[in-house]
Amino acid sequence: MAFWGAMDTQRVLPYGSVDDVKNMVAERIEQMGEGGGYVLSSCHNIQPDVPLENVLALFHYARDYIPSFVK
Repeated sequence: MAFWGAMDTQRVLPYGSVDDVKNMVAERIEQMGEGGGYVLSSCHNIQPDVPLENVLALFHYARDYIPSFVK
């Protein structure tokens, strides 16, 4: 079984700070990443009101965080 998404697309992604997004990424990876089967994503799309900085923070921080989580 795999789980896709779980990012807060109603508050954190559109209205949160970059630090809020980074905290959410770390929290979701810690909660659902162990053993694999989790696809980090916003859901099925990213809404137009999400600032580019938050989209980039989501994917860049996940790329940097996941290797440290897997160790």
